[in-house]
Amino acid sequence: MKHDEYFYPSKKAEKSTVRRQIDSSLDLLTDNELKIIQATIDGVLNSRENKQ
Repeated sequence: MKHDEYFYPSKKAEKSTVRRQIDSSLDLLTDNELKIIQATIDGVLNSRENKQ
């Protein structure tokens, strides 16, 4: 998270190229496919928390 987000919370942070590409791809998925993606994200975040 950028420091600007703390000092200027109303200012929207710019998205990276990769994040914009992922957003575009997500728009093409069905709700069931999005559930798989969400489960994958949850797994990655869980794994990160367990390593710390």
